[in-house]
Amino acid sequence: PNEPGDVDSENMYKVYALAQKYKAPILMHIDFQKRPEWVEQFWRVATDFPEVKFIVAHYCRAASGKSPELELCSKTLDKFPNVFTDVSMGGGIKRYMRYFDENPEIFRNFILRYQDRIMWGTDIEIEPGAKKDAEWIERRMRLDFLILSRASYKNPFNSDDTQTHKGLNLPRKVLKKIYLENPRKILQL
Repeated sequence: PNEPGDVDSENMYKVYALAQKYKAPILMHIDFQKRPEWVEQFWRVATDFPEVKFIVAHYCRAASGKSPELELCSKTLDKFPNVFTDVSMGGGIKRYMRYFDENPEIFRNFILRYQDRIMWGTDIEIEPGAKKDAEWIERRMRLDFLILSRASYKNPFNSDDTQTHKGLNLPRKVLKKIYLENPRKILQL
């Protein structure tokens, strides 16, 4: 994971070919913002494998820097109908909360525009011996649900955080797509 290599390498093309053969979606954990060369590489892959459903996690990782650059993900989604994304915030929850507090409308508008191509994800890793028990997971997931469904919320994940935060206040029908309908469609469930 520390040296992921090129998205369009010969070995990765073998993976894409298998996904195409077995009609399996591929979750890509690549960073469009920090590794701009991956955008062009991924576009080449998405062009060469139009039948493969690609899920590029974390808003195409276009919100991994000091400020979000969601247009990187928008350009990709606009160009490739076989590409999807998720709203996972993973370990970057503090950064995303700051983004939402500063300007929730850019994320809300992005989700509304691409509501048929987005699904919910956690990106929560649970390792043996980790301090992430069932209560921790429940509080972390509740935070995601509050961010997406409310105009404002209190952070259930961090009791020291007493601030009222801005949420995305997404319509119920969009939430249903993100949580249920889109994963069923994308993952063929």
